[in-house]
Amino acid sequence: MSLEDQIGSLTQAATDLTTTVSTKIADIDARVASAKQEMDSFIAAAAGGYPYINLLRDSGRFTDVAQDPHDKILTGVFDASQFSTANGTPPPVEAGKFIHGNSTFGGSGAELNQTVADLINATGRTADSAIFGREFYVAEFTMGAGTVFAGVNSHYGMFRPSRDSISGHGKHTSFAVWARLITGSVLIRHLAELAINGIDQEGHWVPSPADGWFHVAGVSNSGGRGYLFDFEPGIYAQEGAQVQVAMPVFYAAKVLLPVHTHPVPSI
Repeated sequence: MSLEDQIGSLTQAATDLTTTVSTKIADIDARVASAKQEMDSFIAAAAGGYPYINLLRDSGRFTDVAQDPHDKILTGVFDASQFSTANGTPPPVEAGKFIHGNSTFGGSGAELNQTVADLINATGRTADSAIFGREFYVAEFTMGAGTVFAGVNSHYGMFRPSRDSISGHGKHTSFAVWARLITGSVLIRHLAELAINGIDQEGHWVPSPADGWFHVAGVSNSGGRGYLFDFEPGIYAQEGAQVQVAMPVFYAAKVLLPVHTHPVPSI
């Protein structure tokens, strides 16, 4: 074999090897991409089914903490002692109650007031899910005149969970709540993460009364203290603002909680 033939054979062998390696690399890349997709799907499925246990001892129902969180019927009266107010904000008042078997949506029980009926419609609950379910109260807060704690763009912390109720884990605490601005100026603060009605926000969010009921979900970065320090669920207001809240949830880890439609039990 001449030198030219040997060089030609070597060149062809190198070309064949390059083709083989390129094919293998493409195959490896495809396998890695497939494995990553499977892992992402597994993580998403696991997160969706994770047991989000509410750290509020009344399960966010604004009632006596002695009530069994799985009882459908509330036996206790309105009680917002799981939260402490600030900046001159007085204790909240009851704004309504969801009633198991209510007649508003077709049951034989008592009628819901308009505040609660609007909330149920906002959650998307229909038919039997709008009639039946664990009962809960709605709370209404009116912002005080104080400007001492937690100012953000001339808005100030309105209320937060009592410190003995919420413990942080991994330097984060997650929360979710349904809220509605009745009057005044309110800002929903963005800390580590924030979503409104399931849509991620890049910064603070300012609602208006025309928004009706909206769902707030967020992550605080203050859990490293061993208790929640920030004014979560992040509702900051100016004097006189009135805000209604329902079904608050707090969770001791960093996870943006999904939109919920019923009170999340504490155990």
